[in-house]
Amino acid sequence: MKYLLFFTFIACASQPSQYSVVEKPEHFVSPGGSIDAAFYIQEDSFMGTLALKPGAVVAKHSHDGSGEYLYFTKGQGELTIGDEVIKVKDNMAVFIPRGVEHSYVNTGKKEAFAIQVYSPRGPEKRFKKWKDEL
Repeated sequence: MKYLLFFTFIACASQPSQYSVVEKPEHFVSPGGSIDAAFYIQEDSFMGTLALKPGAVVAKHSHDGSGEYLYFTKGQGELTIGDEVIKVKDNMAVFIPRGVEHSYVNTGKKEAFAIQVYSPRGPEKRFKKWKDEL
């Protein structure tokens, strides 16, 4: 319930005119299989999940047109935002502003899991390219 309230709050910046219900998300798996991205809401904002196996790496990148919200429900790792390295813990929420470089590595022995929101949507398109790379 606590993260439902969190994402309700952050998604209110731009709201679609109709509600959305997704029971079976579309999945995109990275080359090598270390990351599974699931797409839930794709309206004005995007909401999805990331399952990151031990050793999974999200290379340094930025989103010029969107802010990114991450809520790590479980897992460990190192999230680098700009020049700062943040130790990821269970139930940690993070906001990454537009245009700020960031990366992640799962340094734990278990899978990490995060809820991800882009506002406005757009950066999630990179996950769709994984189908072409497999």
